[in-house]
Amino acid sequence: YILITGTGKIMDIKELVMQSASYPQRFLADEELDKLTDFIKEQEGTADYQQTRGYYNSESQTFKAYQDTKDIWTIGYGNTTISGIKVKSGDTISKNEAEDLLRQTIKEKTQELNVELINKYNLGLHDLSSDARLLAIDMAYQLGAHGFVTKFKKMGPALLADDWETINNEYTVKGTEKRNNDRKSMFIQKNLDRINYFNNKSKQFEEQIKKESLEKQKIVYNTIPDLVNAIQTQEIPKEKIKGFVTDAASSK
Repeated sequence: YILITGTGKIMDIKELVMQSASYPQRFLADEELDKLTDFIKEQEGTADYQQTRGYYNSESQTFKAYQDTKDIWTIGYGNTTISGIKVKSGDTISKNEAEDLLRQTIKEKTQELNVELINKYNLGLHDLSSDARLLAIDMAYQLGAHGFVTKFKKMGPALLADDWETINNEYTVKGTEKRNNDRKSMFIQKNLDRINYFNNKSKQFEEQIKKESLEKQKIVYNTIPDLVNAIQTQEIPKEKIKGFVTDAASSK
């Protein structure tokens, strides 16, 4: 597919979307970025939590590098690199630098994830609902964009289809039970509730329609003897019999 841009240039739509991936802010409103930032801080360890572990000094307001559960040197809110350089023992950053690094990493993961989705499904983050987008970016933050898309093969199509039942069955990451539970509470459960609500309403509507149809059929059935008698005694003119029968049949 092609389109003509405002400058008159003919571009392939996929090429245009790929170019837009360089601007992750298009996919995250300020309130979404704030929401995701707070969520990731909680999962990776707030400053208060890291102070109890000895990774944060409240007096100097600095984070120091530590080794995560996989013995990978990490700093701040789960970052393993600073300006493209791997974190190493002895590295420190200020609280403001950790905040900036977190937000920058979110934007980088957003960009990488958008490209991965476009390459695999020809659809990007702009095609997702807000909750689906934030969930996907958080998983990309933890697993890497490529890792998320390749390891969770059913998640991409489910997110794009707003299929929260499949998402609920597929989103868990081994060894991160708390994060799994918090993801469900933050992004998934309300969408499951929404779907269940509409499914229940639809079922109630179908049951009501069925009930009304049965009541109409009962009325028609009860009037059949009178109708037969009226036809036999010619109390109903012949020209109205067809209409009466048609109306009775349409009520079934």
